[in-house]
Amino acid sequence: MNWLREMNVKTGVNGTLGNGISNEKLEIKIVQIDKKRNDITIIAQFFIAIHTLFDLPLVTAIPITNDEVEEIVMEQIAVHFNKIQKIVINDRLERIQLREIKDFSKYKFLEMSRYNQIHPIIRELYFSSDIIPLEHNFLTFRENKKLYQVLNEKIEIPFQTDSSFLDVIKFIKKSFGVSEEDNHTFVISPAGWKLRNEIKNLESIKLFSKYFNLELIVDNENSQILSLDLLNR
Repeated sequence: MNWLREMNVKTGVNGTLGNGISNEKLEIKIVQIDKKRNDITIIAQFFIAIHTLFDLPLVTAIPITNDEVEEIVMEQIAVHFNKIQKIVINDRLERIQLREIKDFSKYKFLEMSRYNQIHPIIRELYFSSDIIPLEHNFLTFRENKKLYQVLNEKIEIPFQTDSSFLDVIKFIKKSFGVSEEDNHTFVISPAGWKLRNEIKNLESIKLFSKYFNLELIVDNENSQILSLDLLNR
């Protein structure tokens, strides 16, 4: 697989270790959205897909970098969840945390999937193979794993980008800060992916390679791809 370069596995702990004392003012605001939204936008599909697959207490935390990002989150994504928290630090909205997808939205999404109405990239990420329990992806408990860099020059980069999915790309860059100015990473946990040569031909790999540098974290015992990491480019 000449399109990959093995790298040293990153180690370390996210966040700052210390004595637990902070001068930051933390406030958690509970938000309730009672209305139902019949349409599920491309951005919403991307973030709620994993919540429809696994019956686990998953939390999706989305950084809020400006008013536009907040509006997209609240109007397109949060409306599909029962539990919404706005995390405010020093009087600034830092992120919105989403838990427990609404039954209406879950059934609507699964219905869209049955009728092939889910965007092809999202279908490829989460519905293209047998589903492996999500707890298998928890990297903390994996010692025998490998890290690979995807070599963009070995990937057939698409000349044109699907304009609808470009909204997702732009949102990731705006919200999660995956841009040339920083070193942030956006992590995707694809469902049921195994490391094999054919992976490089997936449309999602081609598309993400156009806008990001990519890394794969792989379970060395069974070749399961634990995460697809999008880095700045």
